[in-house]
Amino acid sequence: MPAGATSARPALIGCGGTEARHKSVPSRSTSIVSRRVPRVAGDLGTRGPNRRKERGSAFSLAASSEVQQTTSSAQDVFDPVASNLGQWTGVLCDLNRDGSPRELPPMYVPEAFREWGETLYEWNTYCVTRAIESGSGGLEHTTMRQVPLTACESVQAQHELESKVSSENACLALGESGCAAMAAAAFTREGRTRDASVSASFLDGPDRRIRAEVSVRLYDGEADVALQSGKVYLERRTDLEMGADELDVDGGVRQTSEVASTERGEVPDGERGTGTGFPLGVWATIQPAQGGGVVVSIGRGAEACRALYDSDLALAEVAAG
Repeated sequence: MPAGATSARPALIGCGGTEARHKSVPSRSTSIVSRRVPRVAGDLGTRGPNRRKERGSAFSLAASSEVQQTTSSAQDVFDPVASNLGQWTGVLCDLNRDGSPRELPPMYVPEAFREWGETLYEWNTYCVTRAIESGSGGLEHTTMRQVPLTACESVQAQHELESKVSSENACLALGESGCAAMAAAAFTREGRTRDASVSASFLDGPDRRIRAEVSVRLYDGEADVALQSGKVYLERRTDLEMGADELDVDGGVRQTSEVASTERGEVPDGERGTGTGFPLGVWATIQPAQGGGVVVSIGRGAEACRALYDSDLALAEVAAG
């Protein structure tokens, strides 16, 4: 939170943008969905790949003068919604079940790298975060992924939709620090499995943000929900539009490991269940809840976002802070 700013009560946004009753969970957090919070009943991996030293990032860009500011000039009050709005350039690293960086598909790795037995782990991204005006408001992250052009570096790289995470079809909680959690309203069935996704974002200064997403799965006949995959984003605010020449570096091929080689997060003491460390200091846990159900948490340091699912795997509460 900016120095000198006072904290406004975080916005309350329920599932699908509808307002829901507020119920406190940990301090400095906002929770949505009015059901009792279940009581919760970690092994960490190693560091990501250590590759060559990083060269200067192509994403150290000026902050936008057009995006909504994180403080109100009239009241000097920190606004957790406004702090997330705007355009963000970033780096995406897909993760395996154990939290380790996932290699890019071979088709996106230049031949010179493959000949030397090297691979790539990261994508360039461009995200627009906007406020949702319908209902009681909310947030929507639309992320485009830059597709590396390995055959001809002189051709401008193209973008494709990576993900769209919105409180119009998920449940949102906002913390006083500007962190945000979004969680699916329930596990959905896909064949012999039931799946859900939970995402979290953490501000790291006025113009830098870390986002993480996890997909969890329960197989028929099994008792425990397990981590299926994950993603981490390192993003910086920008005033550049998608497609700007400044964003087209090396045909979209990221030859460094700015995110993949960072320290993996450590699950804080007191967190129980199955814990996994992600790059950028992010961690995730899956914990059984008393009376059935599961708690999916994503955190960075002591700050955490949580989604609490009941014994029917319907969302009971989501919290950020």
